[in-house]
Amino acid sequence: MLEKFVLKVKRSQFIIPFLAGVGAFLSAMSSSILLPALPSMQIYFNTRAEVMQGLVSASFCTIAIFGIIYGSLSQVLGRKRLLLGGLALIVCASLVNMCAWSLNFLFIFQILQGAGMAACSVLPLALIKDIYQGKKGTKIIASLGLMIPLAPALAPLCGGYITQYISWRGIYLVVALVGASLFFGVRAWVPETLDPADREKMSLRTQVKGYFALIMNGTFMRIVMISCFASMGVWVYYSTAPFVFIQQLGVSASHYGFYPLLTASGILLGNFFLNRFVHRWPLATFIRIGSIFLIVSSIDFLIVTWMGCTSPFPYALMMMGYLFGFGIIYSAGASMAIDLSKKKKGYGAAFYRSSILLCASMGISLAALVFKKTFMYPALLIVFFGLVVGVMVWWRVIVEEPEEKANPGA
Repeated sequence: MLEKFVLKVKRSQFIIPFLAGVGAFLSAMSSSILLPALPSMQIYFNTRAEVMQGLVSASFCTIAIFGIIYGSLSQVLGRKRLLLGGLALIVCASLVNMCAWSLNFLFIFQILQGAGMAACSVLPLALIKDIYQGKKGTKIIASLGLMIPLAPALAPLCGGYITQYISWRGIYLVVALVGASLFFGVRAWVPETLDPADREKMSLRTQVKGYFALIMNGTFMRIVMISCFASMGVWVYYSTAPFVFIQQLGVSASHYGFYPLLTASGILLGNFFLNRFVHRWPLATFIRIGSIFLIVSSIDFLIVTWMGCTSPFPYALMMMGYLFGFGIIYSAGASMAIDLSKKKKGYGAAFYRSSILLCASMGISLAALVFKKTFMYPALLIVFFGLVVGVMVWWRVIVEEPEEKANPGA
């Protein structure tokens, strides 16, 4: 039985990272593709900007909550079955939302879509770490990090063109089509990666104990909180940029997407940097490097805002440096955190990713509270989050490198 399991995983060890990357891409795309459509949706539903920002925030919050559920259930039911169920929910909710006629209806099915997206957000990390351990797993996650930035980079560009030439409803059709394609790909080519020996019995007590053990692990929680505060700065910017660029600086919806493309290239470069040098330096060193970029870039962003720059380019360029640091921190932190979870990688992946999404939701909510048609107050928040990350990284010696373990499926 075990030999069959190892053979199946070995045969699929190249297709699994690709499909896992597409799944993570879909999860990131589901929110960022809506960003250029938010002003149009605000007009269509005759509501306030902060309400439309709440749509994205609600989606993140749902993904975070359901991610915790998927993580524990995946230790019982396995990864593949839950991933397929999540993808089916994405397709159905997106198709229904395409026909939304009221704001309440839209919010309800956006939350259902987020419940499906949680599977794509959490389970790909567990799939990868089921197969690859230690720095090899870090290298694969960093390689995925080269794909994931395409979502916040290309999705707003696509969303802008769809909004301008079709309507915001077409965005949900695109999400449904991508979800359906991934559903059939996972069903055909991805085997179950969870070792049968590592499966747990269905027990609420066991699941609570699993997460409680992670919460009590100071090293694990420190890594998680560093990534969480870094992500809050990212989404403070992403949730306010469409309103500043389109409504205040006069950028069209179709051209808006070029600026997230520039900004998100920072994550691409950060993960390329990590991938290139991961075998030379400890992962803790990369987290220190990432924190420096967060602090410097956030201060530069505040200076550009204070100067009252009327071109979108300097804002996007400064945030590109911030996302360079975030890309390094996210991938290095993910590998370290999930390795610390040992045989409960489903719990570790779910807690890490869900915590980041929950904090991203909090960042969007805070941005909506302080947003006054300029970047000034959001910029102050971004600087604050960058400084918090810096303190957490440099106040004490960073976490020790977890030991690598051999994996028969690698």
